[in-house]
Amino acid sequence: DNNSVRPHNASTNGSTDNFLNLGTSSNRFKDLYLGGGVYLGGTGDANKLDDYEEGTWTPVLSDGTNNATSSVAEGTYTKIGSQITLSGRFILSSLGSVSGSTRITGLPFAVSGGNAARGSLNVSYAAAFNLSSGYTITGSPASAASSIYLGVWDIASGTTDLQASEMTATSTLYFSVTYFV
Repeated sequence: DNNSVRPHNASTNGSTDNFLNLGTSSNRFKDLYLGGGVYLGGTGDANKLDDYEEGTWTPVLSDGTNNATSSVAEGTYTKIGSQITLSGRFILSSLGSVSGSTRITGLPFAVSGGNAARGSLNVSYAAAFNLSSGYTITGSPASAASSIYLGVWDIASGTTDLQASEMTATSTLYFSVTYFV
């Protein structure tokens, strides 16, 4: 292919394969701009990294119809290929008309279909919830949707939906989650 840059072996005047380095630890290139992807560790489709993105998003507590109001609602995400890792936090100022089962909406990318793509919610801080001792807030991204279903786990009954009645007007949640698109 005449439209490619190939490694060259000066001693044999031929091309080489998997032999030369591009730069060194003390002689580096600054930026690399690609219109396609980069193959890491192999040449198959599974080795091609063709998407990387960082950004912000706004988490919204909802029951699927009604949204709560937050004094703080912010999040960041990193997308590497089809994997999304995001973090977020909200501090409610009003539950408004939110009732029944709760979820976090506004994910920057819809979750892929199927349970294997869903991942799970990790809660790093929670305050002002009406939960009994021994209960833990949990959650799971909804398959083929842009939301995270919130749950409550305890050893006796397992996981049940987190109800709006188990929250207060000032509930606070800091969380992270990884899922696939």
